[in-house]
Amino acid sequence: MSAHARHARHRARRRATHRRLATGAGILGLATASLAGHAYATADAPVPAPAPVGVRPLDPAVQPRPMSVVALDRIAVDEQGAEQVVTPVAAPAPPPPPPPPPPPAVVSPVVGGHRITATFGATGRHWSSGRHTGLDFAGATGTPIAAVAAGTVIEAGRSGAYGNRIVVQHDDGTATAYSHLARIAVSGGRVEAGTVIGLLGSTGNSTGPHLHFEATSGGEFIDPRAWLAERGVSV
Repeated sequence: MSAHARHARHRARRRATHRRLATGAGILGLATASLAGHAYATADAPVPAPAPVGVRPLDPAVQPRPMSVVALDRIAVDEQGAEQVVTPVAAPAPPPPPPPPPPPAVVSPVVGGHRITATFGATGRHWSSGRHTGLDFAGATGTPIAAVAAGTVIEAGRSGAYGNRIVVQHDDGTATAYSHLARIAVSGGRVEAGTVIGLLGSTGNSTGPHLHFEATSGGEFIDPRAWLAERGVSV
């Protein structure tokens, strides 16, 4: 091969090498420019991360509304991400209070402190018949006196040696009498057990402030203490 041919061949190989280098540099430049552009975009405008599965992304045009703790407790999200209002389960209502107990059917005739000073059937000069026909409750003047059971007032007024006296006819046929009262508080009509009908006193044939309490059945005197005890009242 002549020197001229060798020289031409050498120049051809050198031009091919230059083209390959130029092509590589161009590709490298494009890659560098692309990487640089990606880095620039990452620094100034980060790409938002994908929303987790099952969570609805917020619409930037919709302003979030404030929500109290109570509201948060009442909001649930279904499987599709839609909000649903959850109605809280109301606590069961407490049971109603028990009704008040019924009033007692029979009560003591003296409302307050007292002491028994004479019993039914006692004998002595204090009683014109020779024996005591009732039960005596000694107490302070003005102590309230109550009807021992429901009934109708059939007598209310002054009654000789009994002084101020009230008689009540009860539904079971028994009648009770309240004597020597300082004041009478009823004139007639219906009364209930515990109704205050007068005040303890010492009117009529009396040696001191007390209630002379009698009970009759079929027109006959009966022991008022035993009558009360049979109905659950101890005096």
